[in-house]
Amino acid sequence: MSSAPSANLGTLNVEPIFSASSTLPSIIFEWVALIPLVIYLSTYRHSYKLVGRSALGCSLGVTLFPKLGILSSIADLLEQGSEYLDRACSMSELRKDVWDANFGGRFPCANGAASEIITSSIMQHASKTITMPGTRSADTLRILPHRKRAEVAVSNSDELPQFRRYQTLHILHCSHHRSAPALSHRVFKFFTHQVSQIAIIFVLLGGFVVSCLFGLYGTGAAVLSSALFHLCRQFIHINRPDTYLLNNEVDHSSGCMLAGIHSNASTWYLYTGDRGIIDSLLNKPMILSITTSRYVNTKYLASFLRLLALLQLVSMTFVAAQKGWDGIGMLVLVILAWLSDIVVYGENQLTKRWLFSAGIEIKTKRFQFSGRATMIGAIQIFKKNPVEGWMDEILAPSDRRKLWLERLQSNDSTPETKIREASLSISDQEWVERNLVFARQAAEILLGEFPTV
Repeated sequence: MSSAPSANLGTLNVEPIFSASSTLPSIIFEWVALIPLVIYLSTYRHSYKLVGRSALGCSLGVTLFPKLGILSSIADLLEQGSEYLDRACSMSELRKDVWDANFGGRFPCANGAASEIITSSIMQHASKTITMPGTRSADTLRILPHRKRAEVAVSNSDELPQFRRYQTLHILHCSHHRSAPALSHRVFKFFTHQVSQIAIIFVLLGGFVVSCLFGLYGTGAAVLSSALFHLCRQFIHINRPDTYLLNNEVDHSSGCMLAGIHSNASTWYLYTGDRGIIDSLLNKPMILSITTSRYVNTKYLASFLRLLALLQLVSMTFVAAQKGWDGIGMLVLVILAWLSDIVVYGENQLTKRWLFSAGIEIKTKRFQFSGRATMIGAIQIFKKNPVEGWMDEILAPSDRRKLWLERLQSNDSTPETKIREASLSISDQEWVERNLVFARQAAEILLGEFPTV
């Protein structure tokens, strides 16, 4: 061993059994050694992503080298079960509320992470946005003052501009449809097969030995923790509920649920089609329980996973201090883990596999509305159901809303309707007429795009 420290030997300056000569400047080793730790510390929403991937794949959503925090999250999942699932789906900034337009009522999305993965993947293939009536500046509705009864006309008015708060509505129509398996499905089956998992464990153990022989002790410790985790995951099982994707409402085979970040959102997602699919995706848990093999104690396994999480943290911080070729080795490991994560658990791959395994097809379109009332009115006509209570938190009840909904359901005005209409102010009458016309026109477009709803 030389008396002067060498950059390729790292801070410890320990000569390995097999050494690699290096002409790289020391700053390169110091910089590269920090990259893996920074990458793994900068990631967030571990529990949220873990639950979403596990729910769709029905297996732990982790590939080669778990990110910092994942092993501890799996340990918590084993010990807390359904409580952990509920908390993980409700704490993220991506948490959504759901309004059941057919039955009424609001509830938080039960599978927020899984539905977010599916929705974001499906929307990547959506066609261009369809602009609804009223969104253009020329589509102005005004009261005709010479009529006794409030009537409206479409004109290119130069009057004061109408206030518009544009709303984007994504419609996802779900139905049962069998398709050919995608390449990602075959890759996933190969990766999760027990023989492949055992082969991965031996390959990782071999990588651990090679890393130590070349003096990459931090990288070797990280590879060892990954190998032991893959051994542990063989004893962990994710179970689906018996009613998964089944409809428990015999008289209501069609579902219609509106999802958004909150009741004052500008972007909305309307799920229509088979109620069993929509209910399982938004309302009912996709995971019944997380269990272990009968001869493995859940508490001991969770404790061992926490020890592996500690080993992983120690290995990455050691590499940041050691530098040298250990930093290069850790960076290579992180890149391999990132690539395997994309191939096996990328959002598009997860979605394709879930759609194929469940026999589901989702068609989607994107629409832009001039305002919330027009969008809500179009949905009310589109869903072909008289229930109105679902919209109370989105569009507050009022006299003009009550009159407007009555007019949406019927083209003919009754004497009682005319009396209530006359009691409204001119601005409220204009609001009713404007949103009545635009909602009906928008509903015709929706029914034209999705005639089977």
